[in-house]
Amino acid sequence: MVLYHLYKKYPAYGLLQVASIITILTNWAAFLAMLVLLDRLTESGLAFGSLWAVSGLIPLVLGYFSGVWIDRLNVKRLIVATEVTAAIGFGFFLVMFSTPGDWQWVVFLVARLFILLSGNINGTCVQTVIPDIVEKDDLVKANSFSFSLNNVLRLTGASLGGVLLAVSSLEFVFLLNVITCLVAALLSYQATKYFQFPEKTASRKNYLLEFKEGITQINVNKWVLSVVVAAIFSGIIIGTFNLMLQQFTSDVYHEEDYILSYLYVAHGVVAFIVAYTLARRNFLFKNRVYYGLNYMLFGLIWMCFGLTSNYIQGMIVLILFGIVGAFSGPYERTTMQHEVPDHMRGRIFATWQTTYSLSIQLGAFLSGVIITLFGLRWVPIITGMMEILLGVFIVVLSIKVGKRINYQAS
Repeated sequence: MVLYHLYKKYPAYGLLQVASIITILTNWAAFLAMLVLLDRLTESGLAFGSLWAVSGLIPLVLGYFSGVWIDRLNVKRLIVATEVTAAIGFGFFLVMFSTPGDWQWVVFLVARLFILLSGNINGTCVQTVIPDIVEKDDLVKANSFSFSLNNVLRLTGASLGGVLLAVSSLEFVFLLNVITCLVAALLSYQATKYFQFPEKTASRKNYLLEFKEGITQINVNKWVLSVVVAAIFSGIIIGTFNLMLQQFTSDVYHEEDYILSYLYVAHGVVAFIVAYTLARRNFLFKNRVYYGLNYMLFGLIWMCFGLTSNYIQGMIVLILFGIVGAFSGPYERTTMQHEVPDHMRGRIFATWQTTYSLSIQLGAFLSGVIITLFGLRWVPIITGMMEILLGVFIVVLSIKVGKRINYQAS
């Protein structure tokens, strides 16, 4: 099996992937448990939405500025430390059950701050060390496998999380996440023994100056800029994705809730198969114009979802959506890993990843605005148009700056 051989060849990569798998699976149950818990803490829909938004946006905004510290600190230790702090964050939820009512919302905010900020920094750190773990010839393959696994985890995590929450208690779900984060910390610590990462020298520069240098580097390197821009538009679509599947199932297709799983399976399974196939072939287009066209097709297919009238049509469109989407993920990760200077990885990867996460939040917000102003069907149509504009931008940039991609030595 190709994936097994990749893990065997690069044990650090394999251990970090396993750590990610176990935490993502249990984090889905915790995500659902947080929603249930927040509903108990609030007395109105406005309070629910406001507290959820504030608790999510604050750590994401802080994520922009975490990159400077990632570039300053020992990344190997930081990967382990962030798993431990995530465990502490889930531990706060356990404490909250015995906290006086007036202070429970404060504990909730602190817990989410620990969890989201730790997850953001951990994901950025892992991305920064991948080029030091995996040889250049296998980098596209490693990114493709990571992308395909994320599709499977998203598909199975939500389902398993719902089942776990149904058969257990909120306390058990949060305790399980404490345990899995600590196990992930041990796996990450073991992974750090298999690779070397350049030691950081103490920086005497001003913090804001270092942050500005990262932003300047993004502006100078057009391909890094293009990937950050892609994070905005693709993140917006992902932010609308879950809501659209649920809303179309109930309000457009007029089907029972279980039909929603058909849509998820149609998209998730196909996306995994295509991404896995690309990984086995170590596939990457040699011409950036093709990726611009891929973004345009991605947006066009999402627009077509807005025109579907039954779940069979929806499944067909989502199958195409999964096929096309599988090509862009590995390209974006590989571009960042090759184009970003080693001493700026933390700053630029943090900007990229945080921009993507914030865009997902923005997509959810835009969904409500578009539904209110124009109607449900216009959400995928308008956001799909935005993705098409992204594709046009990539094509024009490719023609102007250079089409060729030379990321593989072989």
